[in-house]
Amino acid sequence: QYANVQDAHMALLLESIDACLINLCNGQEETREQVNQLGAMKLVIDQLKDGDIVMLSSDITRNATILLRSLVYNVDLNKSKEIAAMYPPESFNPLVRLLSARQGSEFGPTAERTASVAVNVCWVMSTLARDNKDLQEKVRESGAVPVLVALLEGAGQTDIPLASAVVSTLANAAHGSEPNAKTICKARG
Repeated sequence: QYANVQDAHMALLLESIDACLINLCNGQEETREQVNQLGAMKLVIDQLKDGDIVMLSSDITRNATILLRSLVYNVDLNKSKEIAAMYPPESFNPLVRLLSARQGSEFGPTAERTASVAVNVCWVMSTLARDNKDLQEKVRESGAVPVLVALLEGAGQTDIPLASAVVSTLANAAHGSEPNAKTICKARG
C-alpha cells in the first residue's frame, strides 16, 4: 500500500495526529478555535489532496474528514461564518474527489469503504455553504452538484446517513442561490 517504510510511518503519524485533534476538539469550542487559528483546516485539506485510490479509502482519510467536519461545525451561525472565512475556497476539489469515490466513478471496489468519508465530506460542504454566498458558489464551481445528485439517486437510496448529508448540502448550497438551484435541477435531468 505504501511506497516504503518511511511513507507507512508518516501515514501512521498523520492518522494518530488527526485522532488526537479529533479528541481535543470534540465539544471544546475554545480548543477548536485555537486549532483553526493555527491553520489546521489547510493542513487537513493538504492530506486529502494527495494520495492514490487506496489512500482515499484509508483510516487516514476517514480521520481527516472527521477532523475537518469537527473543525468547521459550530451551532452558532456567526461563529460558523468566521470558521467558513478561514476555509481555503480552492479546497473544494479534493472534497468532490472524495465524493466521487463514494459514487464509485473512479474507485470501483473501494467505493464501499468510503461511505463514512462521503458523509463527513457532505456535512463539511453543507456547513460551509450555509448562508455563505461565496462558498455556495464554490460548491457549484467545483462540480459537486452533479456528484451530489448522483449520490442521492444512487447510494443515497439505501444509505440514509449519506442521503441526509447530501440533502442538507444541496439545500444549503441552493438556499438563496438561483444559479445553484438551476444547476441542481439540471443535474436531476
